[in-house]
Amino acid sequence: AEVGHPVDFAGLARMQVATGARLREFSLRHVCNIAWSLGKLSLRDAPLLEAIATLVSSRFRELSPKDLGMASWGFAATRYRHTPVLSAIGAQAVEQHELLEPTELANVVWGFATLQFRQGQ
Repeated sequence: AEVGHPVDFAGLARMQVATGARLREFSLRHVCNIAWSLGKLSLRDAPLLEAIATLVSSRFRELSPKDLGMASWGFAATRYRHTPVLSAIGAQAVEQHELLEPTELANVVWGFATLQFRQGQ
């Protein structure tokens, strides 16, 4: 929302419910972007974050370096610690370490540090 424009929280809540119901229809990039957006808005929607984490965990081999950074940052910014998804992100980050841009690597590391997560926990 722009400065001076109130946020329509009721509309946002309706959108969150609708998004959760259709999550499997979205590309993995869009799913990770939703996680990032929830973090940016400081919205800890546990059911939606759980659905995102479950989907990302099941398809983690498809995550691009950008997806890794967005998902990690989103989960950390919402303080949503989901061990299976963090483990999957960590495994994929290790596998793609040569492809990670500095910002993507920083987002993964910051996310893990913020959530006090260590690979293998």
